[in-house]
Amino acid sequence: MKRFIVFSLLLFLIIGVTNAFAAFVKPISPIQAYDMLLSGDIDYLVDVRTPQEWSGYDYWDPRPGKGWKNTPGHPVVITEEGENKVLNISYMLFDYENQARVKNPYFLADFKELISFDKTVALLCHSGVRSFLAANELINAGYENVYNIVGGFEGRPNCDGTYCWKPFCGEEGCPGWIDYELPVIDNDSTGAYHYKEIVMVEWSPQAHTPIPSTVLLLGSGFIGFLGLRKKIIKH
Repeated sequence: MKRFIVFSLLLFLIIGVTNAFAAFVKPISPIQAYDMLLSGDIDYLVDVRTPQEWSGYDYWDPRPGKGWKNTPGHPVVITEEGENKVLNISYMLFDYENQARVKNPYFLADFKELISFDKTVALLCHSGVRSFLAANELINAGYENVYNIVGGFEGRPNCDGTYCWKPFCGEEGCPGWIDYELPVIDNDSTGAYHYKEIVMVEWSPQAHTPIPSTVLLLGSGFIGFLGLRKKIIKH
């Protein structure tokens, strides 16, 4: 009986480990992703950047210290049959009211609505970080064939081994999609689904200063922290 229990536990452990490693995020370079899209080995390239980054227009990044930015738009991969292989499903969105970039609550639902589990996808963002996080979420949701484009759209200035991969990147950094002069398009309409359902307020640089209530909340929190620290020291 004991042997049966031990055997069952070992079998359960092996199955669990096998399932855990059955699917994982696969690193890929921008040029490899482009070639695989054209050959049909990858079904879709999903750009997980914000609609503002996707559009190619000048846009305001509300995060402190960011400000006005511009991107060349987004990649274009059209098959001989005329199928567009590139979608924008934002993993994060700008929250202008709170001066932040926040997780898109519709990301996974939109992904499931547009792309079935049997498809092979490559994810792309600015430098490879958001796409890496999004790819892991998709793997956990049941997608098995997910690539992360190392270096992202505009490249990554350094390689820390987390979001980049040594075979694709040197110590000086990781080249991006546009570094290979692959096709991109400017001033395109966005394809971000459900984006209109998230309330966004008008943003201006003048709104950068914290409101008094925010300052008061931060101050009271800091005072509380100092009081707690004194108690800990006394003990």
